[in-house]
Amino acid sequence: LRWTNSLDHAIETGVLFSFGCPVYIIGGAEVYRQAIQSPLVDHIVASEVEGDHEGDAFFPELGDAWSLVSKTDFQGFSVCNYRRTAAATLS
Repeated sequence: LRWTNSLDHAIETGVLFSFGCPVYIIGGAEVYRQAIQSPLVDHIVASEVEGDHEGDAFFPELGDAWSLVSKTDFQGFSVCNYRRTAAATLS
């Protein structure tokens, strides 16, 4: 267990101790917002649930910096893989 005070430091620490395995970020809305803006994050695996649902926190819009590379549909939801676009990586 490691304690950090920033998302970027947490990602760097996770990578350091992951021994080549993927590092996953399990947020809340604010953690996700920071993660999609971090240059350290280049891949998103997101579950998208069908329908309109009430709530007070939602995953942020990805915008043009991300592109959908695959989508697997299941009953009631989809698992979507997004990659940061090359143009976004350079900026």
